[in-house]
Amino acid sequence: MSLRKALLVPVTALLLLAGCGGPDAARDRHDPMAATAQSPVDVRAQLAAHRDEQMARLEAYSRAGQFPHDYTTAPSLHMFRDADGRLCAVANLVHQDGRDDLVETTVRTRNDLVVADVHDGPMLDWMLGSGLTQEELARIQAPAPVLAAPPVRPAPPRVDEVAMIAAIRAHIAQVEAELRANREKSLDVAVDRWTTAHHAA
Repeated sequence: MSLRKALLVPVTALLLLAGCGGPDAARDRHDPMAATAQSPVDVRAQLAAHRDEQMARLEAYSRAGQFPHDYTTAPSLHMFRDADGRLCAVANLVHQDGRDDLVETTVRTRNDLVVADVHDGPMLDWMLGSGLTQEELARIQAPAPVLAAPPVRPAPPRVDEVAMIAAIRAHIAQVEAELRANREKSLDVAVDRWTTAHHAA
């Protein structure tokens, strides 16, 4: 075997491994930051496509009605994931992007995270490539209302739980209407922020 062929074999193997669906592949699937030398037109197209996916995911999340339950005595607070594994609307979008590593880190370190207060780190990186602006994600994220403690025996949904689900569905419906109305303007902001972050890196 020639030296050139000997060198090509491990390189080819590495390329094949890189194409496999490992954690990095899932992480980069919708991340314009992972690509280089993209034009603003290409970035906008990727962000727009991802935004459309997020809208569909948000609608499915609302229909499912599996929202975090807050049984604490504190005022309503943001809850990335509750004790039974139910995700908030933003956490669900992160999960749908294959970023369970980011969900787990957030739950472990700051389960009451307010996305409006994020200014750096992996969560901001995710937001920049999400197709939604940080302001829109902050609108999507609603505090989990405090519920009465559940009964010991299984029982039909209590009125307060039914009301909570209805209130969050109404909130998501209102936000969805805002997201549709602000699509082009928000994409302008998203492209500008991605470009600024990319050039600063």
